[in-house]
Amino acid sequence: MALVAGGAIAVAFWPGQRPTARVTVEHAPGPTQPARAVEGATRAPLAPQRSRADRYALDYTLQFTAPAPKSGETTADLKFAGILALGEPVERDGGRWLGARIEGARLDRNAAARAVTQFTASAADLEQPWLMELDGEGRVTGTRFAEGTSQGARALLATVAAAIQFVQPQGSNAKAWEAVERDVNGAYSARYETEAGGAVRKTWTAGLLDDLAGASHAPGYRVQTDATFDRVDGRLRALRFDQSGTVGVGLAGGDKRARFSTRLRLDWQAAAQVTWPGDLDPAALPRFDAVAAAGRLQTPQVVATLQELLDQARLAADRKSTADRSRVADDLARKLRDDPRQVTEIEAMLRKGMDHDGVERTLVEGLVRAGSAAAQASLIGLARDTTLRPALRDRVLQGAVFVQRPDEAFTRGLEDLAFDSRQAQFAAHAAITLGAAVQRLRATSPQQASAAAQKMADHAAPHVTPGPVSGTTAKAAPSTGELADWIAALGNTAAPEVLPVLLAALKDPRERMRRSAALALRWQAPNAVLPALTEAMRTDDSIHVRDHLMQAAKYLGPETMLAVVEKALFHDGSPYVRLAAAHTVAVWALEAPGLDDKLKQALALEPSSKVRESLKNYLEAGRVAPPFRKVADGGAKQGGKKP
Repeated sequence: MALVAGGAIAVAFWPGQRPTARVTVEHAPGPTQPARAVEGATRAPLAPQRSRADRYALDYTLQFTAPAPKSGETTADLKFAGILALGEPVERDGGRWLGARIEGARLDRNAAARAVTQFTASAADLEQPWLMELDGEGRVTGTRFAEGTSQGARALLATVAAAIQFVQPQGSNAKAWEAVERDVNGAYSARYETEAGGAVRKTWTAGLLDDLAGASHAPGYRVQTDATFDRVDGRLRALRFDQSGTVGVGLAGGDKRARFSTRLRLDWQAAAQVTWPGDLDPAALPRFDAVAAAGRLQTPQVVATLQELLDQARLAADRKSTADRSRVADDLARKLRDDPRQVTEIEAMLRKGMDHDGVERTLVEGLVRAGSAAAQASLIGLARDTTLRPALRDRVLQGAVFVQRPDEAFTRGLEDLAFDSRQAQFAAHAAITLGAAVQRLRATSPQQASAAAQKMADHAAPHVTPGPVSGTTAKAAPSTGELADWIAALGNTAAPEVLPVLLAALKDPRERMRRSAALALRWQAPNAVLPALTEAMRTDDSIHVRDHLMQAAKYLGPETMLAVVEKALFHDGSPYVRLAAAHTVAVWALEAPGLDDKLKQALALEPSSKVRESLKNYLEAGRVAPPFRKVADGGAKQGGKKP
């Protein structure tokens, strides 16, 4: 079964992997939160509980348009309505739980949806009670369902839970804040802003700039989400949730995109007493895991043999077809998930050595995309083996950056490599991969992620300023290149614990250190880095540092960074930096078209013909891309100093 999931949607399309009936440790949903095996539950059922609940009128619609298996398109429409009852949060078994159930469920699908989907849930199935697990800030960290609830119902209800989560700000008077959250597709960074009437608007975009943002999205996934919460005395009164996007479906013949849009409306009706069944016990219910249950959007089940996939990888590499090679890597990943024994065979091939670089790259990518415990163990084993070619070990580490659900063993293995003083350069490369893994842990295991990030910061901090450090020798101190890699690794964690080290590195006399620190700021909270970024743009003589600061601002967003980027666009003395600022504004303008006016103003004032050429390019629809031409700058001949 393939899962289509975007914050508030989850519907099964195209037959494939069979859903598991029981969730066990082998199919655990997170690296440090293994699901409880149902077979081991011995606790006696609880007595039925009666408690207060808020009741909401629920209305949900989904439209999904995808390439048909042979030609043309198929559009599936699904509508779901009823009364959603949300109970009071209850502390139990070390967690905070919220009971939910749908009353009077109405479910409707059009003929196309019935023809192409395996969404088997009935209205009665959707009325089964279920549990949401909350953290202390209001984040939904998981959902649990009774045995017998269909995968279709679990998927749909889990996405409703993700849509209604509301993370509280750190300060009671905060008007705007950010929070890392998770839906059935993976992690994302949501932005909250209090509007004039008191409602709170929550937005996020996934897929455009999230190469290291902790997301586990399907290939080609692009989504924009806009939700408005009306809350009174901390209770939800109304929710308006809208989402649209695309996702790659990788059908035979090349990569293609499906389009989807969803709409969820909740309106408070009344408070009522609801009886919750006694067996709605978190200790006895398996945790819902979208990936284990259904996987990503994908083609029908792979039938190619391993040798056929190797031949296809060779052919795609010889053709220099990135799309075809990516498709082969996806097919290989599914084969490795279906049969973990073939992971050992792939690892043996890589250890023996491949006679084709493109095939070797595809095998590594297959292990990374498989993401299973066996595949992660194989990646760590290859990276640890000092008898292998250094180029292969580096390739494994570079690929492992994109492991979407790192488990405990994988993270520990990366820590061992990163803190191995016997191979300092390779250790610094491993630290970059470790940083990415730590960032992905934030959504599921924030305490473990925080501890790992602090350990990394403590390792790098003593060496940020140049010269011998107390307790170290010149031989033990890392080189500037190694330390710059560690600063990049700290940036990958996206953890607030590392920010003091990044800000110190931004003032380091070594340009390479400042350049690495500038880009490493991109995953931090925008308001936390704005003063330092503004000061560095004003005082740093290096055009390369200022260029990297503009790249970081691209990720940090226009809400906080527009003024400093606009100043660089119009007033920076280097055309190299002005070009970077122009590209940042152009990327923002994809979601805020009004920013095109800034580019038009810059075009009218820009003295450099080459920057003007790029500005014209950015103002044409569909032409935003990294600058296709290097801009000559006299400063580059002066060691990167300001001209």
